[in-house]
Amino acid sequence: MSQLNRQQAILKTSVVSSRWWHYFG
Repeated sequence: MSQLNRQQAILKTSVVSSRWWHYFG
């Protein structure tokens, strides 16, 4: 279960940082 949570967190972080790069990149 911990692994799934970690994967979801990574996915969310990747989406957020991708948005940030889109705005500031």
